[in-house]
Amino acid sequence: MFKKTIISAIIVSAFATTAYADEAKQDAFDTFVSGDIGQTHYSPDGLPNINSTDFNLRASASYTAPNSFGGQVDGVYSKRSLGRVDVSTVDLAGHLFYRNENYLIGGFAQYRNPDFNYTGHDVSGDQFVVNWLADSLISEQVFWGAEGQVFLGDVTVYGQAGKQTFVNQRDISGQKILDDGYFANIKARYFINDNWKVDAGYAYNKSNLTGSLFQNANSADQYTLSLATEYRFTDSPVSLYALYNHNQASFSSLNVDSDQLFAGIKVNFGSSSLKSRDRSGASLDPLSQTATAAVLLGSRVANGLNPN
Repeated sequence: MFKKTIISAIIVSAFATTAYADEAKQDAFDTFVSGDIGQTHYSPDGLPNINSTDFNLRASASYTAPNSFGGQVDGVYSKRSLGRVDVSTVDLAGHLFYRNENYLIGGFAQYRNPDFNYTGHDVSGDQFVVNWLADSLISEQVFWGAEGQVFLGDVTVYGQAGKQTFVNQRDISGQKILDDGYFANIKARYFINDNWKVDAGYAYNKSNLTGSLFQNANSADQYTLSLATEYRFTDSPVSLYALYNHNQASFSSLNVDSDQLFAGIKVNFGSSSLKSRDRSGASLDPLSQTATAAVLLGSRVANGLNPN
């Protein structure tokens, strides 16, 4: 309920911001809301494959002042259903930036609140595992870092890099398992025309392990390759998009390949086209939520409790 209330408030704020934009500079405010649905196919080494049904809801709003300084806020709700396990997250992000006709430079911070829900039989052994997994492998996260964009005609190059920390995460002995880590992302956007774009990206995420549970591993690492496209209908606020991700994750002795495919719809306010948003609107992204090998390991343990 708390997470849904946050997202509802963000969406309402986005619409309120859009209404106010009519009284201000035409392109100073920019807002959109989007939703998508998809599936992920996981191929863990030495374990049966897993399929999940995924859902994402996002709202973003930005303001750029006449002096070219600006800010953007994002709210994202994601849910991933893996058998008897549901993993949902709420992400809240804020960006501050300076942007001109050639580049954007700025910084951002993001808070992630995950929820791990096991829907199997409620017996004492199950409950112990669920509580242990929730405390040990699922944790609140805080991200912060720098980001920038370079505008090259019909191409935009976008990069982010920074640090992440895990909050309130403990293993059985009272030690942290996932301590902190780093991330780096790069993406290129190409505009076929003002209302049709394609994206290609690469992302790396490294989480350091400090606890005693997985002594044979020093880190959890994830690599993601992504391809996406978005098309906005002429003289319409509506656009459609599709996204494909290929992930490779390694956690202790578990290596996981996964493939994700999403299709979604976006309602745009403020910007007149996809390209105008890219150069003067809500063009920045929060860090995406993908199921890491740690989450997948937790899912396999929980699903194995009651195989029938």
